[in-house]
Amino acid sequence: MTVTHLPAEVAELRERTRRFVRDVVVDAEPAPGERLDQVTRDRLQAAAKEAGAFAPHVPKEYGGQGVPLEHW
Repeated sequence: MTVTHLPAEVAELRERTRRFVRDVVVDAEPAPGERLDQVTRDRLQAAAKEAGAFAPHVPKEYGGQGVPLEHW
């Protein structure tokens, strides 16, 4: 689905997040029936923060990306 009415910064965050999930998260997914261990979870969260893809829905003052509700 192509969305053309997003502000440029939201569209860029969307693409950055897509790349992060594809390039980092997918390879770290646990096998079916297993759980993600805390070390991997912590590593992924740190990597998401570094990539600027962590918590897009959370306000910036709390460490997120601050994307407004209408762009979720």
